[in-house]
Amino acid sequence: MDTPGHADFGGEVERIMNMIDGVLLVVDSVDGPQAQTRFVLRKALEAGAKPIVVINKIDRDNAQPHKVLDAIFELFESLHATDEQLDFPVIYASAKGGYAKEQLDPRQRHDGTALRCHHQAYPAAARPRRRRLQAARGQSGLFRLPGRIALGKIVCGKVKVSDPAVCIHGDGRRTQSKVTAIYHFEGMKRIEFPKPTRGHHWD
Repeated sequence: MDTPGHADFGGEVERIMNMIDGVLLVVDSVDGPQAQTRFVLRKALEAGAKPIVVINKIDRDNAQPHKVLDAIFELFESLHATDEQLDFPVIYASAKGGYAKEQLDPRQRHDGTALRCHHQAYPAAARPRRRRLQAARGQSGLFRLPGRIALGKIVCGKVKVSDPAVCIHGDGRRTQSKVTAIYHFEGMKRIEFPKPTRGHHWD
């Protein structure tokens, strides 16, 4: 999930941070950390997220990845990152060139570094063994069809189409509803899960 960098969207950023286990902090290898970098990183660190630093555009002639990495480390320290958060993995990348690697050595191959680093930093989280569904809502919207859609993260439990659902609002109000469809995303495209067979749940 990409987050807006401007402080005006602070509430949206905080909701997103409650849905994730870690962050990829993408920093330009020429310009270095910007004001919006500090804002979003602060929110991520406060949420306890463990970051992976991605220094992008290393293919540019005026790239300064070593200098930028020093500036990133200083930024983490100024935001009072924990020792674990300061021990962040670093990926050197070129989005334009379509590659990423762990070292700046030009002889190093580009062999799935980003994905491997992600799996090592964020192993599958253990979920509480509880039957009742609990999900943290990040965003919601109202559409003519299929109606109200909530985008969020399942914290525990399972869900299937036709299950009853309760929305607990910030002021404590409860709204009874029912699950009519379940979606996932492929890029920006919303895809409906096929209707599960009897007894099958999504979790």
